[in-house]
Parts: sequence; C-alpha cells; structure tokens
Amino acid sequence: MAVGVAGLALPGIQGVLTIALAAAVLSLASATADRVLRSVLGRWPRLLRRVDLFRHKVHRKLHRRSKDPEVDEVAEASEPDQSR
Repeated sequence: MAVGVAGLALPGIQGVLTIALAAAVLSLASATADRVLRSVLGRWPRLLRRVDLFRHKVHRKLHRRSKDPEVDEVAEASEPDQSR
C-alpha cells in the first residue's frame, strides 16, 4: 500500500493500480477489507468481477500446495460465477 501511495506523487509508479491490487490482496486476509472493497467497487460490477477473479487466482496460488481439504472447500465456495 505504501508503494501505491508513493506512486500517486512519483512518476513511473501506477499509484491507483498498486493501491487497488494491494487492497484486493489484503481483502483475502481481512473480512473488513473485503467488505470495504465490495462496497467501493459495488458501483462497477464488471470491475468487481475482475477483482474477484484476481483474488481467486491469488488464493489458488497461495494454497496450491496445500493438502488441507478445508482450504479447497473454501476456495471452491468463494469462486466467482463466470456464467455472465
């Protein structure tokens, strides 16, 4: 997040993009961050779907080597609906 804030003033760093990516990753670990992210992005459903896909990919990569079936169940339950 700090890099994103610095990127708002420094050339060469995409500040808004970096803050958005950091918020998406933070929302994996924090229910409050997830709720805030969803309320902010609720106005833009297409962007929210893309963020959900990004979060799902990050979650899968973080737990790829996990043999814990509970982690797999949580990942499957949180998969975004891609039928739209």
